[in-house]
Amino acid sequence: MPGSGKPDSREVYADIIDLPAWEPGPDHPRMDLNQRAAQFLPFAALTGFDEAILETSLETEREIGLTDDGKGLLFFVNSEAVDSPDGRF
Repeated sequence: MPGSGKPDSREVYADIIDLPAWEPGPDHPRMDLNQRAAQFLPFAALTGFDEAILETSLETEREIGLTDDGKGLLFFVNSEAVDSPDGRF
């Protein structure tokens, strides 16, 4: 980047940046993508992640209601406000 004091990465890696990608030789053919995926499947870090997300979303959809004490307090505050001549209590 100009002015940042850091060297430009194209200059630093100029000798290798435009080289073609490495390809395996005939004695080491490319692995099929399904086989590659299956190779790492036992190590999937997010096994069960979808189920956990679904469970959490179901928990957040539950209706949260007032307790009896909360309802009483709300009724009290509303009734005091209505009974007050200037709307304040």
